[in-house]
Amino acid sequence: MLTGWIKALYYNYEENMKKFGTSSRLPVFVTLTLPSVQRHEDNVIKQQILKPFIEELKERYGVKYYFWKAEIQENGNIHFHLIIDHYIHYKKLHHQKY
Repeated sequence: MLTGWIKALYYNYEENMKKFGTSSRLPVFVTLTLPSVQRHEDNVIKQQILKPFIEELKERYGVKYYFWKAEIQENGNIHFHLIIDHYIHYKKLHHQKY
């Protein structure tokens, strides 16, 4: 599913570049990590941090499609990898609190 989505993004990118000379829909990789030791269950982190973050990506930055995966870091904290369909400068996302 992810491979097909990425191919569709690139096709859309190439078509928009030909027609309009611009396109902002490319796959972008984002990693979210906790700033301190995790004290809450993983599902709480997903509901109270990841979900609001994704909602803001959609509302504020126009992200339409995304994939995410949770992983456990060596220190035991959960962290998230996302692939989103819209470039956002890291300074806009860095240190935001959810």
